[in-house]
Amino acid sequence: MIDKVKYCLVTEDPDCVYLPSDEEIYEQCEEIRSRWSEYEYQKRSHIKPLRWTAPIVSVCVDPSNLTDD
Repeated sequence: MIDKVKYCLVTEDPDCVYLPSDEEIYEQCEEIRSRWSEYEYQKRSHIKPLRWTAPIVSVCVDPSNLTDD
């Protein structure tokens, strides 16, 4: 991306190249993120929640050990 910007700056008329300020980029990102659902935010977040899976329980019943007590 940076190489592309440098290329544009060299080959294009500098008055025609729009380079947003850091503040403008931040504001646009905030505006876009404000429309995200909680799910979308979690999906795109750098903090990935661990997926929960139900524990697997294996039970082996030997009918010869069962009593009617």
